[in-house]
Amino acid sequence: MIHRPSRRPRAKARGVRSAARPPTGRRTTGALVGRTTRPTGRRTGAVTTRAAVLAVILCSLVLALTYPIRAYVGQRSDIRTLEQRRDEAKLRVDRLTSERAQWDDPAYVEAQARERLRYVKPGEKSLVVIGSAPVVAAAPEMGQMRAGKPDDPWYQQLWSTVEIAGTVPKPAPKPKPVPKPVPKPAP
Repeated sequence: MIHRPSRRPRAKARGVRSAARPPTGRRTTGALVGRTTRPTGRRTGAVTTRAAVLAVILCSLVLALTYPIRAYVGQRSDIRTLEQRRDEAKLRVDRLTSERAQWDDPAYVEAQARERLRYVKPGEKSLVVIGSAPVVAAAPEMGQMRAGKPDDPWYQQLWSTVEIAGTVPKPAPKPKPVPKPVPKPAP
């Protein structure tokens, strides 16, 4: 069994000191030098309670600020995108405003009517030159080009349609000129 010294109540009277405690103003002798002092409650080398509380507070602050900061950054990028769209819309409005101002000019309206609708003024003659535009080959009629044979497997028929879609149809052959009959000399 461990023997613990009991604590004695201190004397309340003034001027009475215990024998273990030296009076003030006197120097202690060598007898008290080897005595151990009471622990102060501080440990060295280990994480203290204050440091642990400080770490918990810092972590909670970081976690508490993470979502608002992320929302702030997201909103800033949204604002930049919206500002860019606004600038593009302003440019489009300016372009359309200038185009509308052109349409208010009677000379511009007349030029557009002549060009787009081929209008002419009364008394003028309109000439259309035929054959000056390049001839575009007409698309083949439905059923004109066959994609494979009907008894081919479905994947072969599908592939043949892909091959046909990538080719340009050949123009129709030009008719051969009919030779003029040569008159025979009279005998």
